Amino acid sequence: MNKDSINYPHVRARLESRRNDFRSWTIDCPYCGKEHYHSGGCDGTDPGECAGHRVPHCLNSDWPQYILVYDQTATPQPDDDSIVAAFIEERCTLTPGALVDEDSLVASFIQWCNEREYLVPGKKVLDKCLKGRGCKRRTRRYGDDRRWEGIEIDE
Repeated sequence: MNKDSINYPHVRARLESRRNDFRSWTIDCPYCGKEHYHSGGCDGTDPGECAGHRVPHCLNSDWPQYILVYDQTATPQPDDDSIVAAFIEERCTLTPGALVDEDSLVASFIQWCNEREYLVPGKKVLDKCLKGRGCKRRTRRYGDDRRWEGIEIDE
């Protein structure tokens, strides 16, 4: 799957500060799991009006973009843990010894969330839920090949 064949994930942006026409937001990245900060000058509260959607350490990702949705204007949805649990239940099979590429798993999760119009939870939530179900993250030497053991994607 490439970046042209998916809709970019919509992520929850939390307003951190406001000073005159300057706003600052944080998000939990669906790609790397880190917290990112976005800021910009605008007169509204919609981060899409003024904040960028790229961050330097995610630019090497195959899908480096996401759409910011201000937390207070987001449509109500299930909590993040419930979203991940539903994804695993609907789109995956837990199978001892099975291996899945991490990028493929994340892309499938983002696509699944977009189909349901959910804001995509941060990658840390996905990782925590997978570990809670007995899956193990495997990395080959030099860290270039990341996989999850114990899960398969049903397509």
